[in-house]
Amino acid sequence: MFIELLAEYGLFFAKIATFLIAIVLLISVIVNAGQRGGEGEGRLEVKKLNDRYKQMEEIMQHAVLDEHVIKQREKAEKQSQKKKDKAAKKEAKQLAKVNAKKSTDSDSDAAVTDSVNGTDQLKVLILLKVLAPLKVTSMY
Repeated sequence: MFIELLAEYGLFFAKIATFLIAIVLLISVIVNAGQRGGEGEGRLEVKKLNDRYKQMEEIMQHAVLDEHVIKQREKAEKQSQKKKDKAAKKEAKQLAKVNAKKSTDSDSDAAVTDSVNGTDQLKVLILLKVLAPLKVTSMY
């Protein structure tokens, strides 16, 4: 009699536990679906990895190379960066001059359109120069 009572209590407890687990799973699925946005809009996350890898490279160079060699490399790198910046600036100026010339040659309405397009082209050019070293990852 006592064993039968324990067996019935065990079955009752198992039914209640199963029911509670099902309720918790259902609630967690609903909450998770609500947090995702529902409309399928994702997001794009861009992380600049250059600085991290550059720092790792410098640490390894300091561990392996001589101070004199490190200073020479840093100097050469600064010079090459200056050349790149100067070339990008020169290219942007040339593009601005071409767009300004286009705007003076055409009608006033067309000049405004060309000027806006030239400005957009300049922005795109600058963004491409800045974003070229970035790695793009998609996160949903």
